Amino acid sequence: MNRMMKKRIFVIPFFLFLSSCLFWGKTDNLMISKIDFTNMIEDLDVAGNTLSIMVSNEGLILYNLSDLLTPERLGAAPDIQGEIVLKENILYCGSQVLQIIDISNPLETQTISETIIHNESQSDSMFVEGDYVYIGDFNIVDVSAPEAPAIVSSTPVLTLEDIHVSDNKAYLVNEFGLTIMDVTDKSLPVLRGRLSSPNSKGGAREIELCGNVAYITNWDSDGVGVIDISDIDNPFKVGTIKSDGLLSVRDDSLYLIGFSSIKEFSIVDSAKPLFVAEYNQQSIDLWSGVSCFALNENLIILGINEGEILIMNRPE
Repeated sequence: MNRMMKKRIFVIPFFLFLSSCLFWGKTDNLMISKIDFTNMIEDLDVAGNTLSIMVSNEGLILYNLSDLLTPERLGAAPDIQGEIVLKENILYCGSQVLQIIDISNPLETQTISETIIHNESQSDSMFVEGDYVYIGDFNIVDVSAPEAPAIVSSTPVLTLEDIHVSDNKAYLVNEFGLTIMDVTDKSLPVLRGRLSSPNSKGGAREIELCGNVAYITNWDSDGVGVIDISDIDNPFKVGTIKSDGLLSVRDDSLYLIGFSSIKEFSIVDSAKPLFVAEYNQQSIDLWSGVSCFALNENLIILGINEGEILIMNRPE
């Protein structure tokens, strides 16, 4: 999995829910299995056959997905809380404190280190690439020595909603829009470009990239802004996907996860997303909202606010 889609309690206006229910799309049965919890699913990530889940009041719970029909519970760490990113057997967890945890033995997880970070606005955004964790508002942490992480720089960018890093450029979104920073020198990030209104109603919630294009959603169910970032000093909007949902990009496809369906768009031409299909899942009650989800090569895994994990085939 390239990137986990982060942890937003997703709310769609009622009229959008009705319109999605009335849309006649594909009705492929994507559902494989379900895991039930008594508390809200706050975050999740998947790497290989390991599924990590952050559950409110229960902490971290690990599952083996070797058998998708009957996922096996491996272990739990109730004292761990926060956003999670899983890379092989290392789990990064953080908000105010960055925890690095060895889960190679799921029955007895080991906390390798804990690092207090600068996060005045309590942003829950985190992105891991190579030997660096990008977290909070806005910290770059060198984790090449996981037992002794080092905060390389802290640049005030308040209330970050999402972070994406590619080719030494950090793409940051918040209520003020898109900010692009050159992080070639991790100790001295340099502001390169800004776009205050990636969507018609301003602000930003999530960001995904494909080549020289960024896709940005906001909190007002205002569609997905399609942004040309080929010139990072002057990003500009080239279009809008008139649909809403939690956003993820995988290969040449863009997915929007809504209440009753999953919408797929082809982004072979990244500046001109093309609607492919809507996969209706009327048998699945998503009315309580999707709080988070993750994609890998074959699966879509949804975390539902009321305490369910839904394991589904990725549409083909």
